[in-house]
Amino acid sequence: MSDIPNSPNQCPLCGADNRCGHLAQTTECWCFHAAFPKEIFELIPPEQRRKACICQACLERFTKRGGM
Repeated sequence: MSDIPNSPNQCPLCGADNRCGHLAQTTECWCFHAAFPKEIFELIPPEQRRKACICQACLERFTKRGGM
């Protein structure tokens, strides 16, 4: 995962556009109503945690597979 760029608009897991509503300065974001298992955050290197949002596709893959 160290080759994933560290940018606030890129998912820290796959590098895709995370479609962050906060960065887009909207009042709503898809993630406001999503449940993120704590284990998904363990996939992100500690130094990159809380720097960028996980994208919806990665969250869906994680929850469907019961982990990545």
